[in-house]
Amino acid sequence: MNTILSIIIPVYNDEKHISRCIDSCLKQDLQSNEYEIIIVNDGSDDRTFEIAQNYASSHCNIKIVSTINQGVCMARNTGMKEAAGEFLWFIDSDDYIKPNCLHHLIETAKTNDLDLMWFKWERIDENGNPLPPYKGERLSENTTVMSGDMFLRTVFDECGFVWAFFMKKDFLISRNLFFTPQITHTGDMEFMARVTIQATKVKFVNESPYIYVTRIGNLTNSYSPNKYQSLIKTIATVVELSKKYPDQPYYKNISAALIINLIRTISDIQYGQERKILPQTLKDLGIKRLHYRHNGIRKYMAIIYNISPRLCIAISRLLKK
Repeated sequence: MNTILSIIIPVYNDEKHISRCIDSCLKQDLQSNEYEIIIVNDGSDDRTFEIAQNYASSHCNIKIVSTINQGVCMARNTGMKEAAGEFLWFIDSDDYIKPNCLHHLIETAKTNDLDLMWFKWERIDENGNPLPPYKGERLSENTTVMSGDMFLRTVFDECGFVWAFFMKKDFLISRNLFFTPQITHTGDMEFMARVTIQATKVKFVNESPYIYVTRIGNLTNSYSPNKYQSLIKTIATVVELSKKYPDQPYYKNISAALIINLIRTISDIQYGQERKILPQTLKDLGIKRLHYRHNGIRKYMAIIYNISPRLCIAISRLLKK
Protein backbone atom coordinates (compact mmCIF):
# COMPACT_ATOMS: atom_id res chain seq x y z
CA MET A 1 0.00 0.00 0.00
CA ASN A 2 1.25 3.48 -0.87
CA THR A 3 2.07 5.82 1.99
CA ILE A 4 -0.85 8.23 2.36
CA LEU A 5 0.48 10.58 5.02
CA SER A 6 3.90 11.76 6.14
CA ILE A 7 4.02 13.28 9.62
CA ILE A 8 7.10 15.49 9.84
CA ILE A 9 8.44 16.34 13.30
CA PRO A 10 11.42 18.76 13.42
CA VAL A 11 13.12 18.52 16.79
CA TYR A 12 16.02 20.24 18.51
CA ASN A 13 16.99 19.41 22.11
CA ASP A 14 13.50 18.40 23.19
CA GLU A 15 14.16 15.24 25.16
CA LYS A 16 11.44 16.28 27.63
CA HIS A 17 8.54 16.23 25.16
CA ILE A 18 9.47 14.15 22.12
CA SER A 19 8.17 10.85 23.53
CA ARG A 20 4.69 12.28 24.15
CA CYS A 21 4.61 13.63 20.61
CA ILE A 22 5.71 10.34 19.00
CA ASP A 23 3.36 8.28 21.17
CA SER A 24 0.41 10.40 20.06
CA CYS A 25 1.34 9.84 16.41
CA LEU A 26 1.46 6.08 16.95
CA LYS A 27 -1.93 5.85 18.68
CA GLN A 28 -3.84 6.13 15.43
CA ASP A 29 -6.51 4.32 13.44
CA LEU A 30 -4.22 3.53 10.50
CA GLN A 31 -2.00 0.60 9.60
CA SER A 32 1.70 1.32 9.94
CA ASN A 33 2.20 0.97 6.17
CA GLU A 34 -0.35 3.70 5.51
CA TYR A 35 1.63 6.50 7.12
CA GLU A 36 5.15 7.39 8.17
CA ILE A 37 6.63 9.51 10.93
CA ILE A 38 9.73 11.44 9.88
CA ILE A 39 11.72 12.84 12.79
CA VAL A 40 14.20 15.47 11.64
CA ASN A 41 16.82 15.73 14.36
CA ASP A 42 18.14 19.26 13.89
CA GLY A 43 21.55 18.83 15.52
CA SER A 44 20.32 18.00 19.03
CA ASP A 45 23.02 17.48 21.66
CA ASP A 46 20.80 16.08 24.42
CA ARG A 47 19.03 12.67 24.50
CA THR A 48 16.57 13.55 21.72
CA PHE A 49 18.24 11.40 19.06
CA GLU A 50 18.63 8.44 21.44
CA ILE A 51 14.93 8.56 22.34
CA ALA A 52 13.87 8.83 18.70
CA GLN A 53 16.19 5.97 17.73
CA ASN A 54 14.59 3.70 20.34
CA TYR A 55 11.19 4.32 18.75
CA ALA A 56 12.51 3.77 15.24
CA SER A 57 14.03 0.44 16.22
CA SER A 58 10.61 -0.95 17.13
CA HIS A 59 8.35 0.85 14.62
CA CYS A 60 8.94 0.31 10.92
CA ASN A 61 7.09 3.50 9.93
CA ILE A 62 9.40 5.81 11.91
CA LYS A 63 12.32 7.34 10.05
CA ILE A 64 15.02 9.56 11.55
CA VAL A 65 16.95 12.12 9.54
CA SER A 66 19.80 13.83 11.39
CA THR A 67 21.33 17.11 10.26
CA ILE A 68 23.51 19.83 11.69
CA ASN A 69 21.53 22.53 13.47
CA GLN A 70 20.02 24.75 10.77
CA GLY A 71 16.72 25.86 12.29
CA VAL A 72 13.14 24.67 12.09
CA CYS A 73 12.46 25.96 8.56
CA MET A 74 15.34 24.03 7.06
CA ALA A 75 14.38 20.97 9.11
CA ARG A 76 10.86 21.13 7.69
CA ASN A 77 12.28 21.40 4.17
CA THR A 78 14.43 18.33 4.84
CA GLY A 79 11.39 16.40 6.03
CA MET A 80 9.37 17.47 3.00
CA LYS A 81 12.05 16.21 0.62
CA GLU A 82 12.27 12.88 2.47
CA ALA A 83 8.49 12.36 2.61
CA ALA A 84 6.83 9.58 0.65
CA GLY A 85 3.28 10.46 1.63
CA GLU A 86 0.59 11.94 -0.56
CA PHE A 87 -0.18 14.42 2.22
CA LEU A 88 2.08 16.13 4.76
CA TRP A 89 1.44 17.17 8.35
CA PHE A 90 4.11 19.20 10.15
CA ILE A 91 3.93 18.71 13.92
CA ASP A 92 6.00 20.50 16.58
CA SER A 93 7.83 18.19 18.96
CA ASP A 94 6.47 19.82 22.12
CA ASP A 95 2.85 19.42 20.97
CA TYR A 96 0.82 16.30 20.23
CA ILE A 97 -2.26 15.03 18.40
CA LYS A 98 -5.44 13.28 19.52
CA PRO A 99 -5.76 9.47 19.35
CA ASN A 100 -7.40 7.97 16.28
CA CYS A 101 -7.77 11.22 14.39
CA LEU A 102 -5.87 10.37 11.22
CA HIS A 103 -8.23 8.07 9.31
CA HIS A 104 -11.07 10.59 9.13
CA LEU A 105 -8.76 13.49 8.28
CA ILE A 106 -7.10 11.55 5.48
CA GLU A 107 -10.46 10.43 4.08
CA THR A 108 -11.63 14.04 4.02
CA ALA A 109 -8.47 15.23 2.27
CA LYS A 110 -8.54 12.40 -0.30
CA THR A 111 -12.28 12.44 -1.01
CA ASN A 112 -12.19 16.17 -1.75
CA ASP A 113 -8.82 16.04 -3.55
CA LEU A 114 -7.61 18.91 -1.39
CA ASP A 115 -4.43 20.92 -1.78
CA LEU A 116 -4.86 22.22 1.77
CA MET A 117 -7.05 21.22 4.69
CA TRP A 118 -7.24 23.50 7.73
CA PHE A 119 -8.60 22.54 11.15
CA LYS A 120 -9.00 23.91 14.63
CA TRP A 121 -6.78 23.10 17.61
CA GLU A 122 -6.91 23.10 21.37
CA ARG A 123 -4.60 25.12 23.59
CA ILE A 124 -3.39 23.91 26.97
CA ASP A 125 -0.74 25.03 29.43
CA GLU A 126 2.16 22.90 30.62
CA ASN A 127 -0.02 21.34 33.32
CA GLY A 128 -2.70 20.29 30.86
CA ASN A 129 -5.16 23.02 31.78
CA PRO A 130 -7.28 24.29 28.86
CA LEU A 131 -6.64 27.80 27.58
CA PRO A 132 -9.00 30.02 25.57
CA PRO A 133 -8.59 30.04 21.78
CA TYR A 134 -6.63 32.77 20.06
CA LYS A 135 -8.50 35.81 18.91
CA GLY A 136 -8.54 36.07 15.15
CA GLU A 137 -8.50 32.35 14.39
CA ARG A 138 -11.32 32.40 11.82
CA LEU A 139 -13.59 34.78 9.99
CA SER A 140 -16.20 32.05 9.56
CA GLU A 141 -16.69 28.29 9.87
CA ASN A 142 -17.58 27.73 6.23
CA THR A 143 -16.64 24.11 5.51
CA THR A 144 -17.23 24.06 1.76
CA VAL A 145 -14.35 23.39 -0.64
CA MET A 146 -13.10 26.66 -2.13
CA SER A 147 -10.11 28.29 -3.79
CA GLY A 148 -7.24 29.62 -1.74
CA ASP A 149 -8.20 33.16 -2.68
CA MET A 150 -11.76 32.71 -1.40
CA PHE A 151 -10.49 30.91 1.70
CA LEU A 152 -8.34 33.92 2.59
CA ARG A 153 -11.30 36.26 2.02
CA THR A 154 -13.98 34.41 3.93
CA VAL A 155 -12.54 31.84 6.39
CA PHE A 156 -8.87 32.29 7.26
CA ASP A 157 -7.80 35.07 9.58
CA GLU A 158 -4.43 35.56 11.31
CA CYS A 159 -3.28 32.23 12.80
CA GLY A 160 -0.99 30.89 10.10
CA PHE A 161 0.33 27.93 12.08
CA VAL A 162 1.65 25.30 9.68
CA TRP A 163 0.68 22.45 12.04
CA ALA A 164 -3.00 23.33 11.55
CA PHE A 165 -2.87 22.17 7.91
CA PHE A 166 -2.78 18.97 5.94
CA MET A 167 -0.97 19.72 2.67
CA LYS A 168 -0.78 17.78 -0.56
CA LYS A 169 2.87 17.14 -1.27
CA ASP A 170 2.59 17.36 -5.08
CA PHE A 171 0.88 20.75 -4.77
CA LEU A 172 3.86 22.10 -2.80
CA ILE A 173 6.62 20.46 -4.83
CA SER A 174 5.13 21.35 -8.24
CA ARG A 175 5.14 25.03 -7.24
CA ASN A 176 8.53 24.90 -5.51
CA LEU A 177 6.94 25.95 -2.22
CA PHE A 178 9.43 25.48 0.61
CA PHE A 179 10.07 27.25 3.91
CA THR A 180 12.48 30.21 3.86
CA PRO A 181 15.55 29.04 5.84
CA GLN A 182 16.66 32.55 6.84
CA ILE A 183 13.43 33.16 8.76
CA THR A 184 13.93 31.83 12.28
CA HIS A 185 10.67 33.29 13.65
CA THR A 186 7.24 33.62 11.94
CA GLY A 187 8.36 31.04 9.38
CA ASP A 188 4.88 29.47 9.49
CA MET A 189 3.11 32.68 8.61
CA GLU A 190 5.52 33.61 5.81
CA PHE A 191 5.18 30.13 4.31
CA MET A 192 1.39 29.95 4.53
CA ALA A 193 1.03 33.46 3.08
CA ARG A 194 2.79 32.21 -0.07
CA VAL A 195 1.14 28.80 -0.15
CA THR A 196 -2.55 29.42 0.50
CA ILE A 197 -3.24 31.85 -2.33
CA GLN A 198 -1.97 29.30 -4.87
CA ALA A 199 -4.23 26.45 -3.73
CA THR A 200 -7.10 25.36 -5.95
CA LYS A 201 -9.01 23.33 -3.36
CA VAL A 202 -9.02 24.28 0.32
CA LYS A 203 -11.37 23.12 3.05
CA PHE A 204 -11.85 24.04 6.69
CA VAL A 205 -12.65 21.06 8.93
CA ASN A 206 -14.52 21.95 12.10
CA GLU A 207 -12.51 19.57 14.29
CA SER A 208 -9.61 19.95 16.73
CA PRO A 209 -7.11 17.10 16.26
CA TYR A 210 -4.07 19.11 17.36
CA ILE A 211 -3.05 19.98 20.93
CA TYR A 212 -0.92 23.10 21.16
CA VAL A 213 1.01 23.36 24.43
CA THR A 214 1.79 26.89 25.54
CA ARG A 215 4.97 26.84 27.57
CA ILE A 216 6.12 29.66 29.83
CA GLY A 217 9.35 29.86 27.86
CA ASN A 218 7.34 30.55 24.70
CA LEU A 219 5.89 33.68 26.26
CA THR A 220 9.12 35.43 27.11
CA ASN A 221 10.27 38.23 24.87
CA SER A 222 14.02 38.15 25.30
CA TYR A 223 16.17 40.18 22.94
CA SER A 224 16.68 38.53 19.58
CA PRO A 225 18.05 40.32 16.49
CA ASN A 226 17.05 37.24 14.49
CA LYS A 227 13.43 37.69 15.54
CA TYR A 228 13.49 41.30 14.37
CA GLN A 229 15.04 40.38 11.02
CA SER A 230 12.62 37.46 10.58
CA LEU A 231 9.64 39.72 11.13
CA ILE A 232 11.02 42.23 8.63
CA LYS A 233 11.52 39.47 6.03
CA THR A 234 8.00 38.15 6.65
CA ILE A 235 6.52 41.64 6.33
CA ALA A 236 8.46 42.13 3.08
CA THR A 237 7.02 38.88 1.69
CA VAL A 238 3.48 39.89 2.62
CA VAL A 239 3.93 43.37 1.11
CA GLU A 240 5.09 41.82 -2.18
CA LEU A 241 2.08 39.50 -2.16
CA SER A 242 -0.17 42.47 -1.50
CA LYS A 243 1.22 44.12 -4.62
CA LYS A 244 0.78 40.92 -6.62
CA TYR A 245 -2.79 40.41 -5.39
CA PRO A 246 -4.01 43.99 -4.77
CA ASP A 247 -7.65 42.94 -4.41
CA GLN A 248 -6.90 40.37 -1.69
CA PRO A 249 -7.60 42.04 1.70
CA TYR A 250 -5.84 39.31 3.69
CA TYR A 251 -2.38 40.64 2.90
CA LYS A 252 -3.18 44.21 3.97
CA ASN A 253 -4.62 42.92 7.24
CA ILE A 254 -1.83 40.51 8.04
CA SER A 255 0.91 43.02 7.19
CA ALA A 256 -0.68 45.44 9.67
CA ALA A 257 -0.88 42.70 12.32
CA LEU A 258 2.78 41.80 11.76
CA ILE A 259 3.93 45.41 11.93
CA ILE A 260 2.02 46.03 15.16
CA ASN A 261 3.46 42.81 16.57
CA LEU A 262 6.93 43.97 15.59
CA ILE A 263 6.41 47.37 17.23
CA ARG A 264 5.26 45.71 20.43
CA THR A 265 8.25 43.34 20.30
CA ILE A 266 10.82 46.13 19.97
CA SER A 267 9.23 48.04 22.86
CA ASP A 268 11.62 46.13 25.13
CA ILE A 269 14.56 48.25 26.21
CA GLN A 270 17.15 46.09 24.38
CA TYR A 271 15.73 47.01 20.95
CA GLY A 272 16.90 50.64 20.98
CA GLN A 273 18.67 50.50 17.61
CA GLU A 274 15.77 48.66 15.98
CA ARG A 275 13.32 51.32 17.17
CA LYS A 276 15.44 53.99 15.49
CA ILE A 277 15.63 52.32 12.09
CA LEU A 278 12.18 50.70 11.86
CA PRO A 279 10.21 53.68 10.43
CA GLN A 280 12.68 54.10 7.56
CA THR A 281 12.84 50.34 6.99
CA LEU A 282 9.05 50.15 6.63
CA LYS A 283 9.05 53.22 4.41
CA ASP A 284 11.66 51.58 2.17
CA LEU A 285 9.31 48.56 1.87
CA GLY A 286 6.64 50.92 0.55
CA ILE A 287 4.41 50.79 3.61
CA LYS A 288 2.50 54.04 3.98
CA ARG A 289 -0.68 53.15 5.83
CA LEU A 290 -1.91 50.17 7.85
CA HIS A 291 -5.29 48.58 7.17
CA TYR A 292 -6.45 46.40 10.06
CA ARG A 293 -9.93 44.88 9.91
CA HIS A 294 -10.57 44.04 13.56
CA ASN A 295 -11.22 46.11 16.64
CA GLY A 296 -8.96 46.05 19.70
CA ILE A 297 -5.50 47.33 20.57
CA ARG A 298 -4.06 46.58 17.12
CA LYS A 299 -6.77 48.70 15.52
CA TYR A 300 -5.89 51.67 17.73
CA MET A 301 -2.17 51.18 17.16
CA ALA A 302 -2.76 51.07 13.40
CA ILE A 303 -4.63 54.39 13.61
CA ILE A 304 -1.78 55.94 15.59
CA TYR A 305 0.76 54.49 13.14
CA ASN A 306 -1.07 56.17 10.27
CA ILE A 307 -0.68 59.49 12.08
CA SER A 308 2.98 58.92 12.91
CA PRO A 309 4.99 55.67 12.96
CA ARG A 310 7.41 57.14 15.51
CA LEU A 311 4.53 58.18 17.75
CA CYS A 312 3.15 54.65 17.57
CA ILE A 313 6.54 53.23 18.57
CA ALA A 314 6.90 55.74 21.42
CA ILE A 315 3.43 55.01 22.83
CA SER A 316 4.07 51.27 22.62
CA ARG A 317 7.33 51.81 24.50
CA LEU A 318 5.54 53.79 27.23
CA LEU A 319 2.90 51.08 27.63
CA LYS A 320 5.64 48.46 27.97
CA LYS A 321 7.39 50.23 30.87
